[in-house]
Amino acid sequence: MTLADRLRKEGIKEGKQEGIREGKRQTLLNMANRLLKKRFGILPTEFTDSLQSLDTETLEIIIDDIFVYESLDDLDKFMGWERST
Repeated sequence: MTLADRLRKEGIKEGKQEGIREGKRQTLLNMANRLLKKRFGILPTEFTDSLQSLDTETLEIIIDDIFVYESLDDLDKFMGWERST
């Protein structure tokens, strides 16, 4: 196997791993959106836009703690977000 073949194979492997990570993040993002909508109703656009930028670990925390938050303001405080109400 040539160096070019090894580098190509490594690049393909890294690309697959990145795709898996992004797929997991998108799944968690969709789940967080659905659960938050069920809990609090229609979500403000700026709120859903902010969710888009979150990493996997943060989305997992939000999903795990969904019943801790009594309002979107509680989640805003947890995340350090400021929204206009």
